[in-house]
Amino acid sequence: MYKRLKELVSTAHGFPCVSIIVPTKRSMPDKAYVQAHVLKQVKMMTEKLSHISHPQASLVQKKLQEVVQNYDFTKIQDVLVFLAHANDAQGFASFGSCDEREVLGSVFALNEIYALLQEQVSYWVLILGKEDARLCRATNNVWDEIITPERDAQGNPVQGFPLQFLRPDDKTVESVGRGYLDAAYRDHHEVVFFELVDRELHKLIEKDPLPVVLCASAKTGDLMKRAANHRTHFVQHVVYDGISQRVSEIVPLVWPKIEQHYRKERDQLMKELDDARNTNRCAAGLQRVWEVMLDGRVKRLFVERGACVIGRVDLTNERHLQPFGKEEEGVTDNLIDILIAAAIRHNGEIVVMPQGTLKAFDGVAALLRY
Repeated sequence: MYKRLKELVSTAHGFPCVSIIVPTKRSMPDKAYVQAHVLKQVKMMTEKLSHISHPQASLVQKKLQEVVQNYDFTKIQDVLVFLAHANDAQGFASFGSCDEREVLGSVFALNEIYALLQEQVSYWVLILGKEDARLCRATNNVWDEIITPERDAQGNPVQGFPLQFLRPDDKTVESVGRGYLDAAYRDHHEVVFFELVDRELHKLIEKDPLPVVLCASAKTGDLMKRAANHRTHFVQHVVYDGISQRVSEIVPLVWPKIEQHYRKERDQLMKELDDARNTNRCAAGLQRVWEVMLDGRVKRLFVERGACVIGRVDLTNERHLQPFGKEEEGVTDNLIDILIAAAIRHNGEIVVMPQGTLKAFDGVAALLRY
């Protein structure tokens, strides 16, 4: 999603840019009203665009209407977002909570959009049962099982998940007095199988590098980690017996651990910023961050969620921002959104923090590349 949003922002060239953000419900009957409500918001926005004397206003109307008409409204999470400008448009569902917003300006409502995307956490879940290995791609507390195999050029199935564990036929019955040898043999056989699991998992991780959660018994989990030989890093190991527990029963156990993992990552980012405070590796304040942004020096931009400073870039000097105490005629842009758009175009990272977190940095901060 970040890649697609970056492409959209990179092709946007000023006013008019449309952002429509609509909170939704995953359950009936609220879900049934979503499409009608979105169409109502689109109608209001197109009416607003029709009263604007801008050469691209009608094209933006058309792009917005097309993306909404073509959207699959069965794909609903917590929020629906529709973005449009003269060159392109897109719609997507996201997790998270927010207020309804309709924004028409020179940039998209990027502060709120990035805050939502950062609430949307994706990860792999490797589930090792008694007889197979299954893989899920999860986002927050919603899991979708990965079903392969794919097929080669000749149409033949290739190796892929779910992988079946075949126990050795010659060791199905333990010999009296040789139990420890049989157990060692089976452990070796399982390690060989887990090495295969790791290879197949790694193919997918290379395409989509997300953190991996391991769900397995204590012993099976240890064998899997040994077979992975540090090539695959498991951020969490959730104990799963593979017999009495259903997969749906372990979802509530995994998601809180992933939330905790991402909170630690966010805390680490804030610690890096605090450590760089009052050094030449950090810039603070709206104007100063804008200046270093134009120089391409911003590695990571920190903003507060919901922060809004109405203003514009000085028409006579692009290095100067003109904030206004209130919205003036012809000035509808949030300078925080303008900063985020610039960070995207300069390949910087964006971190949206809770309100009040950046008070010591005048509300906006950046870690610098040099």
